[in-house]
Amino acid sequence: MVENENPREQDAGWVIITDGKKRLYCSHPMMRTEGFLRKLYYGAIEAKERILSRPSCRTCQSPMEIYERGHKKAYYWACPHHREETARWDNGLSCQSLKRARARRKKRLYYRKQRRENGQTVGKARLIRKTWQRTQLVDRT
Repeated sequence: MVENENPREQDAGWVIITDGKKRLYCSHPMMRTEGFLRKLYYGAIEAKERILSRPSCRTCQSPMEIYERGHKKAYYWACPHHREETARWDNGLSCQSLKRARARRKKRLYYRKQRRENGQTVGKARLIRKTWQRTQLVDRT
């Protein structure tokens, strides 16, 4: 919804992991089409599983934090004190969540390959999209 409460013609949703006001993880946008709520629900489950199974550093036993490789949405776990100590992003996901994540990545890989073959850009929307910011929920009662 926009400020004048009229729905947009096209909209998307994201799953976000924050630490206070800082964004640590942001999923790829999910378009509001058939199956939007299901995708959002499963994305939230994956985010919850990632946080609940947060790995610890083998050297100092402190909990690892989320880091992003460049601007490619390539997330990984790393120790804040020993950055060479890392863990895979999918660490601790259940079998069902891991299958869904792999299927989604395979589909995204095919989509990017097709765009490149057709001479179209890949990942441009991320560079022109407005940055994330926390907003207040409006009480409509």
